[in-house]
Amino acid sequence: EMSIQEALLAEVQVSHHAQLATLRSQHASEIGSLAESADMEMKKAVMSAIAAAESTHLQSLARALHEKEAGFTAKFESEIEAVRQLHASMQKKAVEAAIAES
Repeated sequence: EMSIQEALLAEVQVSHHAQLATLRSQHASEIGSLAESADMEMKKAVMSAIAAAESTHLQSLARALHEKEAGFTAKFESEIEAVRQLHASMQKKAVEAAIAES
């Protein structure tokens, strides 16, 4: 037969084991929740870094495109001016030739 002390000790042990199991379950849940939260924060940070890199890259491309466009515009304006001068010179020579013939 078990003594009263042994019975009480067994009951306390069973209770203690049940409390430990409950605590372990709560801790596992909390740890899982923290890990999930940390994972989401990491994903947000990575996505933010990617977005910033893409934005910087797009800004760089836009600047390069703008610079090329400005270069082409200047080149074409220069060529258009050269054609205008050539046309004016040809008109002047035609007028001078017409005056010389008369």
